Amino acid sequence: MKKTIVTVLVFLTLFSCKNETEKTAENSKTEFAKFSPEVEESAVIYEVNIRQYSPEGTFNAFTKDIPQLKELGVKIIWVMPIFPISQTKRKATGGDDSKFVSEMPEAEQHKYLGSYYAVSDFKKVNPEFGTIDDFRNLVKTAHDNGMYVILDWVPNHTGWDHVWIKEHPEYYTKNEKGEIIDPINPETGKSWGWSDVADLNYDNQGLRKEMTSDMLHWIKNENIDGFRCDVASNVPLDFWQQAIPQLRKEKDIFMLAEAWEPELLKDGLFDMAYGCMNQMIF
Repeated sequence: MKKTIVTVLVFLTLFSCKNETEKTAENSKTEFAKFSPEVEESAVIYEVNIRQYSPEGTFNAFTKDIPQLKELGVKIIWVMPIFPISQTKRKATGGDDSKFVSEMPEAEQHKYLGSYYAVSDFKKVNPEFGTIDDFRNLVKTAHDNGMYVILDWVPNHTGWDHVWIKEHPEYYTKNEKGEIIDPINPETGKSWGWSDVADLNYDNQGLRKEMTSDMLHWIKNENIDGFRCDVASNVPLDFWQQAIPQLRKEKDIFMLAEAWEPELLKDGLFDMAYGCMNQMIF
């Protein structure tokens, strides 16, 4: 009987310790995820282009260097878009005389990778970089080193083979013929020249819900710490007023806008913004 009591006590003690360890780990994770104005204003932000970072061009090749980035004082890692790139209308060259990959000789087409900003799926990773588990390891390694990870997000448009093109054409801006169009410069009424992407129409409430849901996916399931939002000012302000509070309910995140409009920095929306000259605005 004494042996049984001792065994039970030992088990309960170990079980209790295990629970305390798990609680401590959870509390540590929760506390780490909190941003504060002090952290934001003094943090070094490192932008990484996974494809060009290393000869391998993979998540794993970058992840192994994260401890060294910590030594350099980096606090926030901004990862350029990691999503699959649209094959349809994929650009081979930029500028006014840009050409599509499909216009190049077939034997040469594999050399042209296209733009990160022509996204074909907001919830998947580009297999060129590795797997979702590789990305999760990148995030975990960053967190283990006291660093945060924000994703480059493209809310203004998608690639031409995004699933929404077929399933939800109502999510897109259309011309008088009912054809989906690329983004238009509101000042000139003409195309920006971003012909490899299709313009999203934020008058559609379904789109707003889907876009917010896809952003929440990366916070809830992949534990990222925020977003750098591409051409944030091209998206209606009231979308950000709807979406960002929902994102912040899940986690204390860092929001960085590619924009200069001061209204994006009001009322708990974006934490920082920068314009074409890459000048940060707090």
